[in-house]
Amino acid sequence: MGPAGGAGRGLNPARIAPDWPGQVNLDLAADLVFPKKGAPRRQGSS
Repeated sequence: MGPAGGAGRGLNPARIAPDWPGQVNLDLAADLVFPKKGAPRRQGSS
């Protein structure tokens, strides 16, 4: 399976934590490897 990712722009953190003001912008990226046996694992550096 190839890379997966997502983005969020102008998210309101107060929906989760009411005392957090402002907006959140984020980018997410991940690579998952699905072996024939066992659980998926993360691949790459970090």
